[in-house]
Amino acid sequence: MNYNVRKRLIVPVMLFIISIFLSCAANYNLRMGSAEEKFYIQNKPLEATRDLLPMVNTGGTDGMLFMLEAGVMLHAGDEYKKSTDVLLQAAKLMDNTPIVVRQQAASLLLNDTFTNYRGEDFERVLVHMYLGMNFLFMKKPDEAQIEFRKVGNELNRIKSETGKDYKQNIMAKYLTGIAFEIAAEVSDNEKDRYRNYEYALVEYKQINQLKRGFAKVNEDIKRVSRLMDDEKKKKKSNMGQLVMIYQSGRAPYKVSRGKLLSDKTMQALLNTELQLAIASNQAMVGLTAATITASLNKAENPIPKIAKRSNLIKKLRIRAGKRTIETVVLEDITDTSGKHFDDNYSFYREKVAAGVATKIVASLVATYAAKMAAKATGEFLKGLGGNFATVGKIMSAGDDVIGAAAGVGTAAALINQIKPDLRCWHSLPANFQLARTFLPAGEYELKIEFIGKNNKVHSVEKEKVTVKAGDTTLLNYRTLY
Repeated sequence: MNYNVRKRLIVPVMLFIISIFLSCAANYNLRMGSAEEKFYIQNKPLEATRDLLPMVNTGGTDGMLFMLEAGVMLHAGDEYKKSTDVLLQAAKLMDNTPIVVRQQAASLLLNDTFTNYRGEDFERVLVHMYLGMNFLFMKKPDEAQIEFRKVGNELNRIKSETGKDYKQNIMAKYLTGIAFEIAAEVSDNEKDRYRNYEYALVEYKQINQLKRGFAKVNEDIKRVSRLMDDEKKKKKSNMGQLVMIYQSGRAPYKVSRGKLLSDKTMQALLNTELQLAIASNQAMVGLTAATITASLNKAENPIPKIAKRSNLIKKLRIRAGKRTIETVVLEDITDTSGKHFDDNYSFYREKVAAGVATKIVASLVATYAAKMAAKATGEFLKGLGGNFATVGKIMSAGDDVIGAAAGVGTAAALINQIKPDLRCWHSLPANFQLARTFLPAGEYELKIEFIGKNNKVHSVEKEKVTVKAGDTTLLNYRTLY
């Protein structure tokens, strides 16, 4: 059996004025401008992708990020095969550039904008989510299962390497269960069908443990158990299933936290680190921690934060005949990315303070050593007499504090070049939602209501679908406002 795929990309006329994201890294933002306008404002995802192809093909430091953007835009434009090809390349690049915590902490002390983009933890997870959905829409449930499983594997990798324990991606697990059910539907082998139902049941039971009170999954557990019993009895159902995958709004983007010293905790950490250095290093003689930190008043915090973007629709309500279902949020990217950056800030703040202090000390030591070398050379030249003696007097003049202060200036100039890396995956939705129901085989005209934050109907779409017995009809909607 086959299963049907329908999708819609929704952009209201009233929202044709959307600003380009000025807060993202300037160079990347400029290169994304045309594609974002076509994607978000003109509702032309395929034309937007064409604007990105030169950047995808030429690679560069932002090459992987352009692949991610193109992959989502192709997905939104129904080009699931092309989207998969691009996202598989991006996933391969991610696998070849693993993030090591020690290296990441060090990189925050530099301007990362000119380095290869590696992907945030949650982005490295979501590339597999999109690949899994693409395979579902291409009627390849086995490949979809593999990608959805990789979502869980990536979360386990993050926990192992960083100690961060993000909650399991319920959307991916639910879609894994659906993929196993679809695999059972399309299989001609009785044993394979039963085994796929067993695997689906395992997924739903795990979701039941992770998301207590999720009534729908309790229904799925009972339903799949009945299907397994019917399979043994060789009973066939005249019901088909309708699955709505809904991607709502726009995910947050990165912005600067502002000046480094505007964070009083960061300033206190810097003072502590510098006081320790002053007490133990001759190059710091005559300086105070306050004098040094005052020179850093223009330095920018290298750890970004997120700013939320528009997301006007709370959920979808789907009416099919006498049956009414509503979508449920199963993966909130806004929440996940917020937690990611909050955790990063707590984790890296002390390391950044120590690294800034280390750079200042290194600059002071270098300046101090150069001054001592100049003094020694000056004393030698004075001994030669004549014009050499005059030059020698100039080189051996001055005091250590002046040399150290010059070192502070050099360090401050270096530190003031630190900028947060504001590159980000612009085309992601704010959240993933899902609804499913089982209907007698037949033709249906769906009434799809877009419910706003005030629980009132924002807009309505109609969609004709055919539901077949023992078959799955998938719908994929994305709102961009």
